[in-house]
Amino acid sequence: MKGSETMSFQENLRYHRKKAGYQQAKDFAMALNISYSTYKGYESQGREPKYETLCKIADLLQVSTDDLLGRTTNIIGNKEDNKLEKLIRDNIPNFNTSNVGIMLHLNYINKDVICFDVGYSDDCLIGTGEINKEDFIKQLSKIDIALANTKAYKIFYYLADNVINDALEIINKKVKEYQIFDNIDDINIKDKGLHQLEGTAKEIRLQEYQLKLKHLLDKKETLLNLKNQFHINNKDK
Repeated sequence: MKGSETMSFQENLRYHRKKAGYQQAKDFAMALNISYSTYKGYESQGREPKYETLCKIADLLQVSTDDLLGRTTNIIGNKEDNKLEKLIRDNIPNFNTSNVGIMLHLNYINKDVICFDVGYSDDCLIGTGEINKEDFIKQLSKIDIALANTKAYKIFYYLADNVINDALEIINKKVKEYQIFDNIDDINIKDKGLHQLEGTAKEIRLQEYQLKLKHLLDKKETLLNLKNQFHINNKDK
């Protein structure tokens, strides 16, 4: 992996990590059983993982190594994506700093979707959501370009509403995954290494599942509150 391909790998790795539900890089490093500093090197410092590690990353994220290397989809995008990115970045700050009750942070644009982090502020980002890129482009054509301020607000509202809905959908899917673990046999199917653990170690692993489910439910509640407050704050605009 050299040059722009390395950059593509870094962008793709971050994108697929968050899409798989690992919002924090430290959590994914733990799942890989490597140090955080080592993983950080892969994602933001241009270091290249060994082939075995690359395969393990792909398996955990449920993507192909080609997806990670940018041979199927390059997250960086093309000139049209760059125009979209500029339009979004030009409009988002105007509302992120105002009293609309929500913060959006652009992650990536690829051939199919636009990906955002969403939350109350840069220091309190709750989840990650996507919107269909083609649908967003169609929506832009419906917005009155003669009214700059109105256009900017409508762009932000469309993005915020759809990103929150997708972030909630992602969390709901993960909640269902953990809620089906009604007994130890179900968890053994999901976690192949669990049957090798005994006593306290197994109890700790089970507690980890319970904590992850609680964390997801807390995030879901927070996102629902954010969505409701956003709609209340903007119902007359």
